[in-house]
Amino acid sequence: MTLNQIHFALNLSNSSSLLSRRRGDITPLTAGMKPKEDLAAATSAVEVNSLSIQELMYKIREIKTKAEQSETMIQEICRDIKKLDFAKKHITTTITALHRLTVLVSAVEQLQVMASKRQYKEAAAQLEAANQLCNHFEAYRDIPKMT
Repeated sequence: MTLNQIHFALNLSNSSSLLSRRRGDITPLTAGMKPKEDLAAATSAVEVNSLSIQELMYKIREIKTKAEQSETMIQEICRDIKKLDFAKKHITTTITALHRLTVLVSAVEQLQVMASKRQYKEAAAQLEAANQLCNHFEAYRDIPKMT
């Protein structure tokens, strides 16, 4: 018997006994019943309720355990997301530096061509751009070289 069925039975018996008491049809509920039957019925109801409570407590513990597992999983996911954010930031910085390096190498090659053709006026503008690109790499000078 489920908890809902027990509640329904109790509500049904309470409402029918209340109705009959109001009408004056019967005397108290125990009239005509044997005390042993009352005790057996009460004991049975207590056992059923006790089992229902135990089942409910088990389900509550189970839900609590699942909630703790979910919280742990969410913390791990958040930690992984932070790691990915740092990795993304470093990759973006690396790609930007490599792009600037590529542009700087191209500017130096163009400067060499302009110098060989004695195009000094055009080379002056190109030299300014190359100097600006070199300024971006100043922060990397302190990093030890890999061998």
